[in-house]
Amino acid sequence: MMDASEREQALRAMRASADAFYRSAVQIGVHPFIEFSGLMNEYLLACAQAHAQGIDFSECNRHSGQALPLHPVMSDYINEKLECIFSGAKVLDVPAPESGEPPQARTTGISDQHVV
Repeated sequence: MMDASEREQALRAMRASADAFYRSAVQIGVHPFIEFSGLMNEYLLACAQAHAQGIDFSECNRHSGQALPLHPVMSDYINEKLECIFSGAKVLDVPAPESGEPPQARTTGISDQHVV
């Protein structure tokens, strides 16, 4: 669990890490690998928005059962990135917030491949 000051420090460090990853990934030149920076940036945005609402984003994960709040357009963007990176694999299908259902995996239509 992090207090507000610790979360702010974590966000700064996470941003620096994401920026360094992007620079390195661009030098490598593998497009799907570069797409991970889009995922990191969207995660950072979600964490910053949660922090602004007083939510401890460091506790938002499957293990704690606390979900990181996402706007629907954010989950669409995340799915777009995942489909680019893992074309044909299962990606997260986020139900409407009012449904109360947990996220389910869905296929993109090619096959039920497992990514190793």
